[in-house]
Formats: sequence, C-alpha cells, structure tokens
Amino acid sequence: MMQEGLGRAQRPALAPAEGSFHSQSAFRQIRFSSACPAWCWRRRSRKVLAHCQTGNDDKTTSRHFVSPSRRELVLCSAQWLWCGALLTGTDDAKTIVNSVLGAYGLPKLPVSTGFKLYDDFDEEYIFEYPRGWVARSNHQRKGIYFADFNTADKAVLEEFQAPPDGQDAIMEVVSRAVSPANEVGGDARLILPDERRIKSEEAEHDGLKYVYIRFPSETVTRSGYQIRRKNIAVAAAKNGRMYSLLASARSDQYNKAKEELLQHIVESFRVRP
Repeated sequence: MMQEGLGRAQRPALAPAEGSFHSQSAFRQIRFSSACPAWCWRRRSRKVLAHCQTGNDDKTTSRHFVSPSRRELVLCSAQWLWCGALLTGTDDAKTIVNSVLGAYGLPKLPVSTGFKLYDDFDEEYIFEYPRGWVARSNHQRKGIYFADFNTADKAVLEEFQAPPDGQDAIMEVVSRAVSPANEVGGDARLILPDERRIKSEEAEHDGLKYVYIRFPSETVTRSGYQIRRKNIAVAAAKNGRMYSLLASARSDQYNKAKEELLQHIVESFRVRP
C-alpha cells in the first residue's frame, strides 16, 4: 500500500490532452468554424475538458466536462443567428428564431414590423419589403423572390428583355406573373385573367415611365384545389430591359391592411436613373 501511494505521489501530473482547454480560458482557445454551430457544440461536448487542482499538495489532475458559460452561450447564439440568416434568407432575428420554433411546433414570437430597403449596387432597382419576409433567388429567371411563408404573401422581382415597340408590355408582365416557372414549376394549371379585369395606370418618376397594374389570378392544382390571388404590379423599362415587381396575396386572406402592405411595396419600387 505504501509503495502504491508513493507511486501515485511521484507520478507526474497529466499533460493537457490534445483538444482540451483550461477552464478559465476554454472558450478563448476555441476556433470557430465557418460551419453551423451544431458542429461547435458536438465538438465541445466531446473535447472541451478542464484540468482542476485538488486541495492536495501533489496537485493531482482530474478531468471533467465544462458546462458552457454565459459568454459561450452568447457567442454561440450569434453563430446560430449567422447560420440562420444563410439558411432562411433573412437577417431579421425574429424571423430566424420563428423558423426554428416553427420546426418544433412551438409558439412563435410576434412578427417583426416595418420595412427594409433592398438596395444592391449591382442591381438597377431598389424597393422596400416587410422586415419579416424571407428572400430567395429566382433560380429559373433573373430576379429575386421575397415571401412570408406563414401567409403565402410574396413579392417577385423579374428582369427581362423589354417587349418591342407596339407590343403590349402590360400583358407581358401579367403573363410572367402567373407563369408556371414562377408559381409552381408546372405542377398546376395557370389561368390568365380576362383582359377586362386587368386595370392599369401610368406615372412618371425621375423622367422614367412606370406602369401600375392590378389583376386577379387563379391556379388549379393537380388535385383540383383552386387558389385565387390578388396581384399588384409595377414595371419600368430602361436601356432595352424591363424591370417588374409583383406583390400578391391570397384572395381568402385579402383585406384592407393587406392591400396597403402590397401597395407600399409596389409604390416604393424605383429603377435607378
């Protein structure tokens, strides 16, 4: 027993294992990955160890897992928000959190109010859209897609070759707005509205002519489900290119507040002079 005890006392303290950290500076030494924080927490749960001294003079070393400190949680939460922005297409914190809560069937936070300005210097246009909406690239056409996936409200911006002189630009905008490539990828029957139900008016801003269009649209899915929408659009041509912005909502959800929301999006649209 005495020899065994001396053997323990003379045994040198364990060197820190590779991948482990001292408790006071554990988080400082962690290099964040550009990947999502789920990797960060899995790695930490396996490898983050602390070396604690006992009250004995021999300074025997033991290992135990470190529970995350408040600072660790804050920094990792920031990484979650960053990843959420990449995955959901928005930098609005409430929208990102709600997307996670919704996935688990949990109650959501109140939706963010107000508008954000879309102003990309590489693009020829600017406009405002609701802060809580999510952005997606339009992979089938040149443009961008914004939507509230809780209500199916959306705004779609498209850029295309301006119709030749004498050709009806209004019908071109309407037909693109309800085309399968934009709506449901050909998985339904799209019905163009009667021309008598299409209302339009023109206005001029900064020397550029804008046409504002209102029309209903109808989609019949393969299962026979009928979806009706109300649409408000604006279009302007510059240097042979046509830029159109369509804002729409389902007819069964349409009300005065919804109309004002869509109207604000459309009226904020401008093509750079």
